[in-house]
Amino acid sequence: DNPDFPQTETQWAKKQIYNKGINRINALQQNEIKLSSIVSNEHSRVDELKEIKTYIFRIDADTPELQKAVKIELDNLKIKFPDYNFETKFGSKE
Repeated sequence: DNPDFPQTETQWAKKQIYNKGINRINALQQNEIKLSSIVSNEHSRVDELKEIKTYIFRIDADTPELQKAVKIELDNLKIKFPDYNFETKFGSKE
């Protein structure tokens, strides 16, 4: 919630779920990944990160409109990345 930059649930979900989801997966698919200040394509943590195929989006808010918008963007991510799984947890930081 930022009154200076109001967004609809649809706009928020597109930016925070779809766009950031694509950015994260594309970044991990690169041959060379920068972790902290080290650049390596052989680092064991990099290999572990590249193997992650399930992403859970944790969202503090929980409204029917937000759930609907997020589901649409999760479905869009699944179309773009069929080998990945995407989940959400609403209303909790746990």
